Amino acid sequence: TAVAPGNTFIYDSKTYFFDSPYQLFSESEWEISGTALVGEGGLFKESLIGTSATYGIKSYLFPRAAKINYGSSGVQYFGSTNPFGSRSVQTLPAAGDTEWMDGCNRRVKNYNSSSGETISSCNVSAIIEVIAYNSDGREEVLATSKEVKIQVLQAGLGEQVGRDFNAMETCSDNDSCGAGSCCFNNRCWSRDLVGQCADDFTGTGNLATGQTCSTDFDCASLCCNQTTGVCKDHVPEDGSEALCSKVPGQSCVTREFCRKENVRECYLINTRDADGNQSCTKQCFSVPRHGDCVEGTCRPPVEPIEPTFDPANPNCEGAVDTPPIVFE
Repeated sequence: TAVAPGNTFIYDSKTYFFDSPYQLFSESEWEISGTALVGEGGLFKESLIGTSATYGIKSYLFPRAAKINYGSSGVQYFGSTNPFGSRSVQTLPAAGDTEWMDGCNRRVKNYNSSSGETISSCNVSAIIEVIAYNSDGREEVLATSKEVKIQVLQAGLGEQVGRDFNAMETCSDNDSCGAGSCCFNNRCWSRDLVGQCADDFTGTGNLATGQTCSTDFDCASLCCNQTTGVCKDHVPEDGSEALCSKVPGQSCVTREFCRKENVRECYLINTRDADGNQSCTKQCFSVPRHGDCVEGTCRPPVEPIEPTFDPANPNCEGAVDTPPIVFE
């Protein structure tokens, strides 16, 4: 049933107020307006009120439609077998992928409040051309379309803290994560990356710093000091870093809870010799790295293999202009 903005409606015996399909942020600072907002090639295909982006519908943001994996059956959602078909209430019969849902569901689940990044950041308008070679060998444009957005992601997003981008979905419980992953700190983590999951334990959870604990999952910080038996701070991303820093042999949830150890990282760096010819040299750095979390236990970080280098006969294959060091 179509619902007009500013009206209430009843669904499943509950009354809801409908404002608009999407929540817009800092619209006054946007660099686009007019037909670039609503219409072909705009942010939205249509609008519920005139050409106002505030009430835009059928968003062109990436992804237009998406399937989401849930770890349990019985989940209700709006979906359809056609990516752009009319959505209706569906019930997931078993753990696994849903039918096609509106893409906003995927964008909300993949928003990282710490970095401000999402699966759709950043979108760039583009024109796609289908080109063929004619009998003269010249290029000929057969078709052109601007019904596309290119997705640009920050390089290495997630890798710096020992997790990948696909494992950064938001969640409220384990059931809202896909099979093979679990939820803590409102994020879905793959069991390939996580040593322990909250549903593996019966801890009371949410205990404050300084309170008595027996497992990491007793604490809101997910850090139980095994020496003192009390919860310890773990705040890695608010500008006042306070890390759990478990020593090797102690329990861990992921590698960011293990203390940093200095490891030796060496690279071949491009240089020029005394005659101005292209050459290279080996430079080594002491870089702090989190220990590894293997089967729920901290282990020292693995020392990288140093590249072989003979100063008298340097082999510069793989040399770089600057050392690609990323600090965790």
